[in-house]
Amino acid sequence: MQLPRGRFLTIKKETSIRKLQEEAIAAGFTGYLSFFTGDTRATLVIENGRPILAEFGALAGREAYEKLHSMSDIAVDAELFILSDAQLSLAKEFNRTYTMRTEPEQRARERFAGIQSQERSAEASASERKLAASTAGATRLKPRVAKVVSASKWEDDLSLLDTMDLEKVKRSMRENSRMIAEKLELDHLIKENV
Repeated sequence: MQLPRGRFLTIKKETSIRKLQEEAIAAGFTGYLSFFTGDTRATLVIENGRPILAEFGALAGREAYEKLHSMSDIAVDAELFILSDAQLSLAKEFNRTYTMRTEPEQRARERFAGIQSQERSAEASASERKLAASTAGATRLKPRVAKVVSASKWEDDLSLLDTMDLEKVKRSMRENSRMIAEKLELDHLIKENV
């Protein structure tokens, strides 16, 4: 799981997973718990006291949480980190495979996605019918000619690099980093080239 660092809160020594979760719920904790059980690393992300992301070794999401729940009386040393709203949003965005969804919630999401795709296909077929009706009596339109595209994005990037003045880019980057260092009062880090 990839998480923002967060602000360190505390280390809880020799406490059970159950007790950690009860304390998080009672406090409305938002952040994550990180600990080892034997050789396996476990991480539990909590939002307002409710677990939302879980990892236990190679397990993710609901499976990881159920494994942690089955081991809830084992004593662990846990690190607690507080996450801001922005950090929590990033954690959710970059760790979707670790999301803990209940089965009814998952079915509801799948059903909603199916309804949306049916609506999109109905809208597409309606627009196709309108286009066919409007062009039925019209003269035949000239087909569009597609631009010739390079074999790959890689070749495009390489050709772009060939046209760039790399020395100018390097000078510009050095000047900008020098200005930033001066603004941050880090002049002592700047070495002049001899």
